[in-house]
Amino acid sequence: MRLAKRILFTGTALLLCCFLFTGCSFLSLGVLYGMLPRQDSQSSGASPDSSFWDSWEEPAWEDWMNPSTGSATYPESGTVLISVYLDTGLDWTAQDIARTQQYLQIAVEDLDEKGQRYQGSMDVVYDSRQDPRLAVNLSLDLPDVEENLQLTNQALDAALAEAVDYRALMEDYQTDSVAFLVFLNDSGISYTIPYYQGDGAEWYLEKCYLYLYDLGGRRNYEGPATYAHEMLHLFGAWDLYEENDDDGVTSQVVDYIQEEYPAELMLTTYTVWGGYDYDSVPQVISPLTAYAIGWIEDCQELDWFPSLIRQERCSFRYG
Repeated sequence: MRLAKRILFTGTALLLCCFLFTGCSFLSLGVLYGMLPRQDSQSSGASPDSSFWDSWEEPAWEDWMNPSTGSATYPESGTVLISVYLDTGLDWTAQDIARTQQYLQIAVEDLDEKGQRYQGSMDVVYDSRQDPRLAVNLSLDLPDVEENLQLTNQALDAALAEAVDYRALMEDYQTDSVAFLVFLNDSGISYTIPYYQGDGAEWYLEKCYLYLYDLGGRRNYEGPATYAHEMLHLFGAWDLYEENDDDGVTSQVVDYIQEEYPAELMLTTYTVWGGYDYDSVPQVISPLTAYAIGWIEDCQELDWFPSLIRQERCSFRYG
């Protein structure tokens, strides 16, 4: 699920509409190496008190930034993905942190394999078990991360600036591409807020918000397909389950995908039998999604749906 900055949650109706894209199952995993649960490690963070907001200023554009794509540039760019375990009132256990890292590994490896079929790749650095700097625990004084997207984004950026030197990580891994996977120890609909051309620099650092559990409650875990779906938004993939005027996704596009690619990853994260697969990402990548994320430069579908033609690779833009 992708949220533009000017789109806000509208309550139960939106939740029910998106419930199709959640699933359920259970898997037990071991301990994650290189990342400790909150009760065993120091927590970094910034509370958005009045003095913070009074002093907040729009960040300036810097030379390393790409104003076309946002902070996550291209799938082959070696993007640094930093896992952020956000304290929302419930402690993270080592087992659940391990679960998220395992699902993330499955998602990344599967996307890279799918990319090779299009002569593309998913080259990202993500494994905090190998490099503990790629994960951080944060505590923010926010009652609801979805209540005010701008407030959440500003508070997160301030906290991340203190908690992790992502520019040093980018230099170490020789990339100009970075994004954040914000894990929420709660149930809900996972979503991504990507950068759109024309946005201010405050929206430059792109983030996926990944719930530990889906809407089924605290027993049904989000799976690798959800992680993969949200990660593709970072590189320009459209949601293909509903119309979106800004993105050029028409009802005809949705109908086409549902008929020709019913297992398309940007259409559904469910398996054909209505649940989650926790060991793989069985969904497919259609030529339209491969085009959206820059794995291919053209496809036949663009002749039928010219509203999807982009002026710049892997870039969202309004209208």
